[in-house]
Amino acid sequence: MQPMSWGKSRRVLGAIAVLAICLGLAACGSSGKSSTTLTIGDWGAPIDEATQKAYTNQFDAENHLKSQFVDAPGVQLARVEAQNQAKQIQWDAVDSLDGGSAYTLYAKGQLAPLPAATKARFEKELGAQKVTPFGFSHGSLGDVIVCNTDKMKTCPANMAQFYNTKEFPQQRMFGGIEPIEAVTTAEVAAGMPITQTATTPVNVKAVIKTLEGLKPHIKVFWQSGEQQQQIMRSGQVPLGIMWSDRAYQLISQG
Repeated sequence: MQPMSWGKSRRVLGAIAVLAICLGLAACGSSGKSSTTLTIGDWGAPIDEATQKAYTNQFDAENHLKSQFVDAPGVQLARVEAQNQAKQIQWDAVDSLDGGSAYTLYAKGQLAPLPAATKARFEKELGAQKVTPFGFSHGSLGDVIVCNTDKMKTCPANMAQFYNTKEFPQQRMFGGIEPIEAVTTAEVAAGMPITQTATTPVNVKAVIKTLEGLKPHIKVFWQSGEQQQQIMRSGQVPLGIMWSDRAYQLISQG
């Protein structure tokens, strides 16, 4: 099994990693109490492991904190909204939140804005294009077309071919948690240049028509990266769309 074709189609900012409240702010540390815990809503392993290695280990040591991750793949927006609605905030920060969800939450007033001095520091260190009013982006990923080459002689080379069910009649797996991904893949399959997807208004009727043509060939709407990998390992379907990091893991595992 290996990704045969790349279909970069994530609208807005790819995977925007938003450390929305405390992470990176020395002022958010405790006053010397080793018991203070920073709770971060995360996408799950291996992203939380990478975040811990790159950021929180050093941050915790410098600020006498202990960071803990709460895995919430694909449901971070819903969890943050629920916490705000209940007035019971359980997370101090959010990591690896997708761009669409991040800006939605910020527009609703559910992400804290960065202090001006911290925002300026981030812009100096990272560049203004990577800093938002509520955090910063530190990574991106792509949606990739993957095939089990033991079961398919050829693999779709682009989104148009992935959506071509006559040329490729095999059953597929497809994302079931992020509508913006489905919309964007449909737009690209219909001929829209990838570079225009972030700025072009969505033709809802055309997108729905394109997705409806593909739907009968989708056997599984996956709900997480772990499920994507399990589906491909088990041979449940020979063709699908995955997140690039999960696909690379499968390659590394042979």
